[in-house]
Amino acid sequence: MGYLAACGFDTGDTAGAITAGTGGGVVSFSNSIARDGGYSLRCTPVGAGTAEIQYATMDLTTGAAAIYSAATVYHRFYMYIAALPASANEEFFQSWNTGATGKINLRITSAGNILAYDSVTALVGTGTATLVTGVWYMIEVKCATGSPAAFEVMVDGVVDISATGNLNASNNGRVRFGKGNNRNSQGYDIYFDTWAVSDSGYPGRGKGKWVSPTSTPTSQWTSGTGTSNHLEVDEIPVNLADYVMNTTSASRRVLFAFPTTTSLSISGQINAVMPLLLGCRENTSVTSSFDGEIWPSAGFKSIFGSALNITTTDRVIGGFYALNPETSAQWTTAELDASKVGALEANASAQCRIAGAGYYVDYTPPADVIDAYRGFFALTRIQ
Repeated sequence: MGYLAACGFDTGDTAGAITAGTGGGVVSFSNSIARDGGYSLRCTPVGAGTAEIQYATMDLTTGAAAIYSAATVYHRFYMYIAALPASANEEFFQSWNTGATGKINLRITSAGNILAYDSVTALVGTGTATLVTGVWYMIEVKCATGSPAAFEVMVDGVVDISATGNLNASNNGRVRFGKGNNRNSQGYDIYFDTWAVSDSGYPGRGKGKWVSPTSTPTSQWTSGTGTSNHLEVDEIPVNLADYVMNTTSASRRVLFAFPTTTSLSISGQINAVMPLLLGCRENTSVTSSFDGEIWPSAGFKSIFGSALNITTTDRVIGGFYALNPETSAQWTTAELDASKVGALEANASAQCRIAGAGYYVDYTPPADVIDAYRGFFALTRIQ
């Protein structure tokens, strides 16, 4: 299948997350320490407290966050440590099964080393790489299924741990970032960015970017606030007080267009595209029939979230596309340039709002770009 999910946390909020929880800690999003210039995820547990958030993929039928299912997965994410645990160790990453059980659990020690624990909390690997504060690291994790089953942890492309353990009998289904269980009553301050997961091999180096709309070529949602067009849905984080809303006629559509990939310095290999509609809700408690849509070209659309009754509670509606749904091939930058994202409301009596719209793209730039993420300027590969 290839890419199963990807998220760069660039909406600056929990859009796309399955769940988040804190108990004496904070889960937040930062645009001051962010690898790709947007937002990063920040987990700051305090003492015995927790701070965690879980991600998976977006289901095309429901338009909601949903688990994937794969026997072996390969994760890539970037991690920046602002503060290590003062002593001992605490968990910072888990690959969960399709239920609610961790398969592989990574912890960080006060010395900056990674420890790996399996599904029965047995220590099955100790890393030798020393992670220091103030540096972005690319972390890659392989997690299989079974007992014993193989796993691997890499730091900046170098194997740090390779071993086997009890990785549970159920497939991989989601990830958890941060501290979900108190192990040694220690806090830390860690940022995460540009996560992706595949079932066909490591995603490798990559970047991610959230793209907001710059025009509204199809506009039948003119009953919203202000101009009721792209200017009402381009704010990040989303502002729920600004929105577009359909007029009360059947089959009202709105489609948003986006800046060119060249203008955004998006180039190279396009790995995955995730369109999201934020702050979606029905305005008057009438049953809606809402479709989220992505149009890779003028003659083809793919629906994410089909005929939804979205109710009067704000929600996120999205989809995930590792391949262009029109061609069943890898996306190209030209296809992204032509793409539009929006929605159709089929019920003439329903009025629906959208407060934010755009897409997240995971991509691998050409190898000869200038990488400044490690605090120096040199022609090198992006970590």
